[in-house]
Amino acid sequence: MDSFLGGLAAAISVVTTLPYIRDTAKGRTTPHVFTWLVWTLTGAIAFGAQVVGGAGPGAWRTGCMAVLIAVILVMSIRQGETQITTVDWWSLIGCGVAGALWALTENPTLSIILVSFIDAVAYVPTYRKSWHKPGQETLSNYAWGAITQGLALAALSHYNLVTTLYPTVLLMANAGLAALLIARRRSTEIPLPLVR
Repeated sequence: MDSFLGGLAAAISVVTTLPYIRDTAKGRTTPHVFTWLVWTLTGAIAFGAQVVGGAGPGAWRTGCMAVLIAVILVMSIRQGETQITTVDWWSLIGCGVAGALWALTENPTLSIILVSFIDAVAYVPTYRKSWHKPGQETLSNYAWGAITQGLALAALSHYNLVTTLYPTVLLMANAGLAALLIARRRSTEIPLPLVR
C-alpha cells in the first residue's frame, strides 16, 4: 500500500505541475524567482533527509517535485517575478546553513527542521505576490500540492520527525496559499477555475 500511495502522490504531482509549467511558459503565471530557488534547494535537502530517515515511498513525491521545481526555477529566471527582499536573502542563506549542518553533523534532524522552516518562509514572497496579483498564480498547483502531500504522508514507511515534518509543513503552506488565492480572486472578481 505504501508503494501505491507513494507512486500515486508522485504521479499526481507530476501531472498537476504541468499546468503551472504551461502557464509560466505562456506568461500567465509569474513564479517568484527566489521562492523557487529556495524551494529547489530545500526540496533536494529534504529528499535526501527523508531517504536517510527511512521514508521509503513517502519520499518519492519530494524527489519528483525537487526536479520539477528546478525546471520552474529555470523558467522563473526569465519569466518570473524578481522583486527580491531581505526575507528572500535570509531564506537563501538559511538553505546554505541547513546543508552545512547536515554535512557537518551527519544528522538529518537539524537539517530537516531548518529546511522545513526555511521552506515555509520561502512561501512569503509568493503569498505577498498572490495577495496583490492573485491572477498570476496557478491555483490548482497549490491545491493539488496539499492533496499530494497528504498522500505522501500516508505513504511513509517510517513516521518520525525527519520523515513527517517537511511534508506536513508543505501541506499546510500549500493549503493556505490555495485558500488565499481563492479568497483574493473572489474579492477582486477574478475567475476561479481549478485548472488555472
